[in-house]
Amino acid sequence: MSRTQNLVLAIAVVALISIPLWLLVAVPELEKLPRDYHSRVDFVGQVSWLDPGAEKISEPFLLKETMTHQVLARSGDVLIIQANWLAENPSSGEIFWEVKGRMGVDRATREHVPGFGDADREGYSSFPLHVDKRDYELWHPGLLAKGTWVFDREEVLRGLDTYVFTFNIRSIPSSELYPQHKPRRVHRDIWGTFWVEPVSGHLVGHDEAWDGYFVEDGQKGQSVDVGGMSYTEETIANQVQIARRNKLLI
Repeated sequence: MSRTQNLVLAIAVVALISIPLWLLVAVPELEKLPRDYHSRVDFVGQVSWLDPGAEKISEPFLLKETMTHQVLARSGDVLIIQANWLAENPSSGEIFWEVKGRMGVDRATREHVPGFGDADREGYSSFPLHVDKRDYELWHPGLLAKGTWVFDREEVLRGLDTYVFTFNIRSIPSSELYPQHKPRRVHRDIWGTFWVEPVSGHLVGHDEAWDGYFVEDGQKGQSVDVGGMSYTEETIANQVQIARRNKLLI
């Protein structure tokens, strides 16, 4: 056998060994959430706010919100992720409210794992791979509540094919977000729309509105926080780019 034939044979043997290893080891790992998973998305919107002692809610003014997820630790294939959500006045820097929480998430399924977060949550933390045209039980990314995300339609966003889901979650106990109004109870209704790249499950668009209100004797009372927000243009561009890249790896 000539030297060239030996070389060709060696390359063929290496390929026969490498391809199954790639399929068995590398590909499943690429489909999981990264071990050092982190994300940041920015929102812009408007809010009307009730100050303590005020008789009526304010006129709408500009609102900036930032949501971050960051891995704190790992336990096997479970990521312990810190979630922070901050809402502030971009002009004055005044913080309206802040949500902080920890969640345990299965890297492969993206489902919450009880016993690893600051509460025992069940259901998806985010959309899984290969999203179907069906409804999903999902926790809000800010850990506000669990709800049903309803498939609505297909839509192209910035040249990317997406599935569009809507959600509507009512009467979420939210008094901890409004310490200035203690001891009165505050609940929140939130509703909105998600744009999801279906192969990777990556969220590329997020619009949301809400109504926070006093609850008196089990009845809805005066609103204390009414607003709406959307991803900034920069965030949409960044998320579309991430979705395109993740889609190629799957």
